[in-house]
Amino acid sequence: MRRDYKKFVINESIRNESIRNESIRNEFIRNEFIRNEFIRNESIRNESI
Repeated sequence: MRRDYKKFVINESIRNESIRNESIRNEFIRNEFIRNEFIRNESIRNESI
């Protein structure tokens, strides 16, 4: 009983860690996209001046 519980806790923490890493990665990708959009818009704006 005790060992199963320990195993569960370890698995749960691994799962949570991977979920957290996934969300950090998604956040990074989103920020990267926003930055690229901004740069693209800036260059379009500069060309039109």
